[in-house]
Amino acid sequence: MYSAGIPTFGTNIPVENGFINITNGNLHLEFPVATMAQRGNLSLNEKLVYDSRIWLIGHPNNYYWFPNNVPRTDQLAAGWRFVSGAETGSVNINNVSSQTACVGGAGAGDHFYRETYTYTWLDPLGTSHTFDALWTEFYSECNNNPYTESVGGFATDGSGYEISLSGSNDGSPTSIIIRSSNGTRVYPQVIDRYGNDWSVDGNGNLVDDLGRTPVIKTVSGNTIDFAVLTVGGNRVHYTVTTTLVSINTAFGEQAVSEWVGTLNAVQRIQLPDGTSYSFTYDSGQAQGIMEC
Repeated sequence: MYSAGIPTFGTNIPVENGFINITNGNLHLEFPVATMAQRGNLSLNEKLVYDSRIWLIGHPNNYYWFPNNVPRTDQLAAGWRFVSGAETGSVNINNVSSQTACVGGAGAGDHFYRETYTYTWLDPLGTSHTFDALWTEFYSECNNNPYTESVGGFATDGSGYEISLSGSNDGSPTSIIIRSSNGTRVYPQVIDRYGNDWSVDGNGNLVDDLGRTPVIKTVSGNTIDFAVLTVGGNRVHYTVTTTLVSINTAFGEQAVSEWVGTLNAVQRIQLPDGTSYSFTYDSGQAQGIMEC
């Protein structure tokens, strides 16, 4: 229901620059900024990405709608983000605890405990991948020594991603590594199987495996400039203009509070050839769901 990015199970209807996932209604759009050949298996494709399915239900004390289902950046929200390729996403660890009473000569009331951890990786495009891997910690009051069992595994969505777990620190692995089907490490750092990798400069711009900075991002007010390296060392400019969109949701879900506020969304993308994309949104303080 909440899947964004490019889930493998989706049934998609093509639209300009993307698709609509009819499984959950998500609109996914991509606007390429820079593509450059790399050594080894790395594939550089820096781009602006949009997903419309930004809403999820949050709670610690009560239930409320919250626009945080899609990864956000400092300058962009409302489903928009710039993806350079150096991002590695995030890993969510879920824990299930169980206990059984000791048997045999152990003291009354003592127990054998089991902590099982499962793993889900949210990739840089916002696609969620759950793994069949398990990390299990056993400890007890039954005169047994504590021990750990680790089982790596593959993503259950058929995407080919594989997770490896090793080390131990307070019930969780000290090393979590995720690789794609071609052997490229995608988490916690992007490194292909030949050792080629990417880094970032002091301003967060990607530096590729040839030492180039394909895109230099500069933020000034509500304008984001992407200076893209071309053949011969020159640069052309993609200019993004943002705008604050006022939102008052109207999902009408029982016992779930609506969300009221503003989000910074892309209003215009100016291309180097003089053409542009422009975007409008349903907005306002009267109740109405924000859409692109």
